[in-house]
Amino acid sequence: MKLSRRIRRGWSREIPEWMRCFAMFKAESKKLKTYIKAESKKLKAEITKRVIPSLKSAFSFQLSALAGGFRAHTKEWAAAALAAGLIVAPVSGNISPDFQLSAFSSQLCLAAPEGGVVVGGQATINAAGNVTTISQTSARAAIDWTSFNIAAKETVNFQQPNAQAVALNRVLGNNPSAIYGHLNANGIVYLSNPNGMLFAPGAQVNVAGLIATTSHVDPLAFMQNGLINTNERNAAIDMQGSIFASGGLVEIKGATAINVGGIIKASALDGNGGTITISNTDNLNLVGGTLLARGSGATGNGGFIETSGDVIAGLNTVIVNAGSDNGKAGTWLIDPQDYNIGGSNSDMSGSVLGGNLNTQNMIILSQNGPSSRAGVGDVNVIDPVSWTANNSLTLSAFHDVNVSAAISNVAATTADIILHADNTGIGYTAALPSTGGTVIFGAPGQVTLAGTGHVKIYYNPVNYSTPTSFSGISGNSTAYMLINQLGSANDGASVHSLAALSNAEVVGVSALLTHNYAMGHDIDAQATTGWNINAGQTAGFLPIAGTSFFSGKFDGGYPED
Repeated sequence: MKLSRRIRRGWSREIPEWMRCFAMFKAESKKLKTYIKAESKKLKAEITKRVIPSLKSAFSFQLSALAGGFRAHTKEWAAAALAAGLIVAPVSGNISPDFQLSAFSSQLCLAAPEGGVVVGGQATINAAGNVTTISQTSARAAIDWTSFNIAAKETVNFQQPNAQAVALNRVLGNNPSAIYGHLNANGIVYLSNPNGMLFAPGAQVNVAGLIATTSHVDPLAFMQNGLINTNERNAAIDMQGSIFASGGLVEIKGATAINVGGIIKASALDGNGGTITISNTDNLNLVGGTLLARGSGATGNGGFIETSGDVIAGLNTVIVNAGSDNGKAGTWLIDPQDYNIGGSNSDMSGSVLGGNLNTQNMIILSQNGPSSRAGVGDVNVIDPVSWTANNSLTLSAFHDVNVSAAISNVAATTADIILHADNTGIGYTAALPSTGGTVIFGAPGQVTLAGTGHVKIYYNPVNYSTPTSFSGISGNSTAYMLINQLGSANDGASVHSLAALSNAEVVGVSALLTHNYAMGHDIDAQATTGWNINAGQTAGFLPIAGTSFFSGKFDGGYPED
């Protein structure tokens, strides 16, 4: 009984202490909960501010390659969706799934080029802090790297003998290259990485020349004769930074997809515009890009810009300038598989093409091959095209050039208009008349030149005896029938061959000697050494109009050169 009372008195003294501790625990728990909530908001803000943009930048390279597979309007939608942070399906085109980690880590930590070994020429590599310096003393040097990345605060400098010196950099590791920082060179830098590469927004490249490819390169061939293979398409290249080539050379070629959303400028020290070549790719996306090869000063001429790909997007919005302040304008070459000027499946509108013609000469040259719209290599003019500058337009098609709208330069200029069908010289055959190409005018298609320039048409006729009459042309014009094959010693006028023209007198079709012809491609005439044997003597190839007068015109062809 006494023990029981003692226990109760003890508990009565301890319970208030327990209650006080519980109250303190409750209060501290509340403080901890408030602290965790506050810190969570800070962490979320930090992730939103720093981590997510880095992830988006890293992911955009892989996603842009996917966007490259759509038509132009789809690509522009996809680019906007990517900018908003939408994630779509995985990329095709052999892009390494490890690229996201590689590019992301290169943004957040030091990621200078690693594992460099000089395998050709003379050069040394020195890394100090955030700066890597390659000192090259030979005209050519070849370096193998396990990785070639440049983080945002890093710089890679190539010190070379002169602006013509070349440094080949091959990446032998398994990861793409991610360039976020600065790449400087007083010569030419080749970068070959079969896993792909990213020049991120904010990247700065200042070189005499830059060549970037995902093709494998043989260092021995490079050291012996400077040859670089850019024919393979192994991965994607994303150019979102700024590239300035003071020596006038930029080449981006040999990739499954090429995305150009940054600035590329090529200019020579003499004031002439340089050369920018973007080519050999399945998909080329130019949305948001700027390409400059403009001539400057009192005499600088414009340069040359090529944008070639099986499918090309962004031609209506990309800024291209190969013009000149005071010299001759340069040229922009567009080389897709098919090309529509206007229409529901437009590659470039007629008004945009006309605006570009007021800056530089334009060549649109279609290829053959499978395309996203199952084309056959035609160039189709659906929108009217007009301009006033002294610059020329060339429409060159693997198959047909179809003119269904007006093409006009009504100013007093020397601008030319060239319409070239069958640009690879397949030629016309009666058995397969659709295999060759021709120039077709459909209402209201017409061509007008008010100045002293010329309209030149290159086409395959049905028969050399009856040239096609092109009535929808106003201004100086000449239509040339294409000669695409040598033929045989006895060819007559019904055969599309050089021999048929040579035999015009013999077969009594002298009218052939009054028409206009052009070579579709080079022709090997070695076989003619055994032609026209008479009384044991071999005359060989008979001269055109041997005893008569040839009153037509004979053009060597290749109007795109």
